[in-house]
Amino acid sequence: YVEQGKAREAVFTFRELMRLDHTNKKVCEWQHNVVRAMLSGGTPRQQVDEIKRLVGLYKRYEGENVLTGHYEEDCRRNAMSSANQLGRVWHNEALSTLNMSTLDYVEELYDVYIRAFPRAEDRAEIEYYYAEIMWSRAEHEDDEEQATELWEDAAIAFTQVVESGDVSDELIRESAYASVLGWQNALAVQPEPEDIPTEDEDPERYEEIPEPQPIDDRNQQMLRAFDIYIDYVDNPDESDLADMKFYQARIYWEHDHLEEANELFADILRNHRGHEVSRFSANLLLDSLNRLQRYEEMHDWVERMLSWDAWLADQDELYATLNRLKSQALRRTAESYEDRGDYVACGEKYREIYNRDPQADDADELLFNSGACYEEGKSIGLAIRMFETLSQQFPDAELTQRAIVRLGNNYGAIAHYDQAAERYETYAREYGGEEDAPEALSNAVFYRRGIGDDQQAIENTRFFIRQYGSDRPDEAADAMFSIAAIYEKRGEMDALVNHLEEYLSDFRRQGGPDRALIAHARIGQVLWDQSCPVDGEEGACVRVERERSLAHGQQSGSRQQCGPDSAIDVTVVDRDPRLVREARQHFNRAVRAWNDGRVIEQIDAEDEGALQARQSRAAYWYAASRFYMNEQDYEEYLSVDFPSGLDFDPRNEQRAQRSQERFQQWLQRKGNLSESTTEAYQELVEFERAPQWSIAAAARIGQVSQNFSDALFTAEIPRDVREGEHSAEATRAYCDTLTTEAQPLEDLSVDAFGYCLQQSTQLNWFNEWSELCERELGQIRPQDFPTASELHAAPEGVASITHVQDAVLELD
Repeated sequence: YVEQGKAREAVFTFRELMRLDHTNKKVCEWQHNVVRAMLSGGTPRQQVDEIKRLVGLYKRYEGENVLTGHYEEDCRRNAMSSANQLGRVWHNEALSTLNMSTLDYVEELYDVYIRAFPRAEDRAEIEYYYAEIMWSRAEHEDDEEQATELWEDAAIAFTQVVESGDVSDELIRESAYASVLGWQNALAVQPEPEDIPTEDEDPERYEEIPEPQPIDDRNQQMLRAFDIYIDYVDNPDESDLADMKFYQARIYWEHDHLEEANELFADILRNHRGHEVSRFSANLLLDSLNRLQRYEEMHDWVERMLSWDAWLADQDELYATLNRLKSQALRRTAESYEDRGDYVACGEKYREIYNRDPQADDADELLFNSGACYEEGKSIGLAIRMFETLSQQFPDAELTQRAIVRLGNNYGAIAHYDQAAERYETYAREYGGEEDAPEALSNAVFYRRGIGDDQQAIENTRFFIRQYGSDRPDEAADAMFSIAAIYEKRGEMDALVNHLEEYLSDFRRQGGPDRALIAHARIGQVLWDQSCPVDGEEGACVRVERERSLAHGQQSGSRQQCGPDSAIDVTVVDRDPRLVREARQHFNRAVRAWNDGRVIEQIDAEDEGALQARQSRAAYWYAASRFYMNEQDYEEYLSVDFPSGLDFDPRNEQRAQRSQERFQQWLQRKGNLSESTTEAYQELVEFERAPQWSIAAAARIGQVSQNFSDALFTAEIPRDVREGEHSAEATRAYCDTLTTEAQPLEDLSVDAFGYCLQQSTQLNWFNEWSELCERELGQIRPQDFPTASELHAAPEGVASITHVQDAVLELD
């Protein structure tokens, strides 16, 4: 019948076969022939039904050992190809003809295919086609209720395509976007919100902070679609992304989830001001903050938006709204502080309002309210200042009489000024920002550093800077500066330099001139240390050779120098000139900052103790910079080599005269450098505001004289002088000449090191420099300044246990 084109008879016969023997291994083959017959002569409805029967047969007998051998595979392949191929053919036809009936059939075929063959290689592609069919049907549905359901189905279908992840990136992008648009169409979301009532039009709306309302399932799914788009689409179009964020925020806002909405509105205003939804976001954000009664934050946003001139250029209505809110917010903020008992903040805000326009009609009232809040907050001095200003500026105002009465009470309480000031400072610390987050974050930094979690402390601090830097520049500068101590503690010197350079670039003005001075000095110190390729000695880039001094002056080995072996033989190592240059530039900036007087005058500290502490730190680093700037001259002084080949034996008069001339030239140069270097360090010795560096400079002065004498004592006796027939006389003449010059210099170094210890005792300050002075005195004059040497036994003693504490029960 099939071969003869008699479809009807063929279908009847195959169905009869299946009725008689429905468990026959060929039952699927018979149904496939029915499908073939229908495809050649049946209606579309019949063709779809028979294909669905074929798929149903396969799913019914799958794995049941009915379709044995190749019959089960043939059945699966025929069922898949029939549904797949006919669906694709009709899909293309329906898209070109827009025949909705055909789209219905395609939907059925794709649906049965996806359900029956979930592991098919092209399942994801068919899912995409299925979603596309749902979209087309929704797009051409006239019935509004039916269209809503179709848009939902299309959105869900496209979501499934994205989550399967088995299609190309392009189809994932399209599907994610289509899912969002589908939900927007289903919920009939309009881009522009309806007119928002003002507080004057609907005051009840703003009386109480709204409670978040439940979000229905449809809107929840739409929020999920937005998240899917953001999560799955790489490099989304900025315009689309702004839309997504706005629609998400709209759903939250409409259901009074104002915290979540505000985060998104704020994000749009920060990152997408070029998009049209930024204007809507601004209005909704301000409305939300007003309803949440977060007037200070609303005022901050108003100030921020008013600073965006280009953005407000063509938004006259919004500009007028912002100016109106600006005036309202300031007054409302002051009132809110008073209502909740934050009286000092209330006084501050009223004073801020007054300072914005001292000629305002209500200026006298603003001054009076400010003074009243200060007085209630026990800030008597500030209250007096406000009331005095009121009486001076507005002597005839009615409120001035009340202010005079209050002034009498406040001056009567002036004896308690210290206690009041202390409470005001405490209040300022506790309520200065009006929000707890910055203080909480600062506490987190404190605890992090306390437990040694430096990296997290750095991250917390940088987050504080990012989050609050624009609104709290001074606190941000303090936080940024504090990170330097962490890098220094960890020994990360390159990171320290980079960080301080970043601080100087971004926070030099906010942090104050004293911290800029310190930053330059610390950078210079690191670069100076790094410029030396060796470890050095006592901060100088040198190699030192010496033997330990013996109490009775013995010398080890044969005599090759005039002085004792304990004399220091110094070899200067060349520093990296680039790093030296950069270091000195920073030291110079630090010194200039101190010398022009701005550091002391412009330090902004909370109290006298903090002011003195900051001044002391600035003085310390100024002195450090002076010290390091002298170090280059000191090392140049050390590098003056003793002339070789001298011979002062009077038997060779001509050679002795030339040697004497060279020797005197060396003495002259070394002496000049010694004098200039000593003078530079002496100025620092007299700088009593930094005792650490005063002692260090005194130690260096001792080292200058010591090096001069050691250069003479350690100068090698020339071989031709110490050997030969008259070596004893020649050596004696050579050493007498050097020792004659060296001994007074050694005496000077002893005096200088002694002065160093005297300074240390006088200033009550003992450090590594005072220890150096004590140590060198023991090396130069061990008989006069013996170095203490103690032997300590190993700490092996163990106390016996006298009592054992009972074990603590472990709690669940």
